[in-house]
Amino acid sequence: LAGSLGAQSVSIHEADLIRHRDTATSSALIGEGGTPAALYQGAARVAQPQRVVFGYLPYWISESYYDDIDYGLLTHIAAFSVEVNGDGSLGDDHGWPWTALVNRAHHHGVRVILTATLFGDADVKTLIESPTNRQRFFRAIRDKIREGNADGVNVDFEGPGVNGWPRLAPGFLRELTDYLHEEIPGSEVSFASPAVDWSARWDFADIAASCDYLFVMGYAFSGSWSGNSGPTAPLVGGSRNITTTVTDPRDYGDVTRDHPQKLILGVPYYGCRWTTMNDQPGAPATEFGGYPYLGVTLQTSPVHGRRWDASSQTSWYRYFESGRWIQVWFDDAASLGHKYDLALRHDLRGVGMWALGYEGDRLEPWQQLERSIGRTAPTAILDDVQMEA
Repeated sequence: LAGSLGAQSVSIHEADLIRHRDTATSSALIGEGGTPAALYQGAARVAQPQRVVFGYLPYWISESYYDDIDYGLLTHIAAFSVEVNGDGSLGDDHGWPWTALVNRAHHHGVRVILTATLFGDADVKTLIESPTNRQRFFRAIRDKIREGNADGVNVDFEGPGVNGWPRLAPGFLRELTDYLHEEIPGSEVSFASPAVDWSARWDFADIAASCDYLFVMGYAFSGSWSGNSGPTAPLVGGSRNITTTVTDPRDYGDVTRDHPQKLILGVPYYGCRWTTMNDQPGAPATEFGGYPYLGVTLQTSPVHGRRWDASSQTSWYRYFESGRWIQVWFDDAASLGHKYDLALRHDLRGVGMWALGYEGDRLEPWQQLERSIGRTAPTAILDDVQMEA
């Protein structure tokens, strides 16, 4: 995804899916097959913390990562993803059911949510405006959830919305939620929603009321389309930022005021890299260099001198290479902590991240989660409960 600026932008979820189109799903996720175990409700109750921690787990994360997941710091893992077609049928399910993952997560009282992805205005509208296509999708995703003993679905349907589909989304989600609650009692239905309603196409209050909760994708304020370097998730500064996302009535302010339990604030486990005209923050960008994972930026930033941008409350670093300046803007434990504090201060349902695995073997993100949100019941307690059942 490196290249010149100004290309039509796609969301980070879609961009990463495209980048890993030919990556096989890890055998560590799938295991030896068979029907996964259902969530053990006693363990789930013991593990219920004060706040949700909801992490997307993409199928392309390296096999070795799955042994490093700290289930005691998570409440939900969103398996990413089963792809959806415009007619409501399902496409590539990337090896679902992920029996090994579901069994391990459920053993620790962690819910597994199946992510359903569809990108592009035309296809999304084709699906949600047609009763036939909607019903086809409802039945198909119900069967996939049952097949993998998942605990619900996260609807990750994205597009700029120029054809008006965001106005149809609440009705679609309400219908889906009612259907799945009836068909799979206890299942959760959520929606991945944009951080900012830049073009006044969304009614986030209606969206929030239409399903169990929203995962607010609190990132992509900067990216491949940007003319200047800058943070992908500024806490403050500029005309819109993560704070205004949560508090401004143009975005989620009304939901935060009236129904904060409907919102999960998502944070980026990735950064942005540009070639820039000079070494100053916010410098004009000449080329976009991709989205480095959090694990990479945490390893590289001390080498080049990690800097703190007070105007956005985020981290960045710069270096001179082959006669040109490179800038990398990213979130580390410090900036993530500020975002978690914002979510807690406004009593949101919880926090989440795109995406688990992007931190690699670095412990700092897990340690920050524990400091900010806290740990669920110790694994040993869950093991004892499970063994007694």
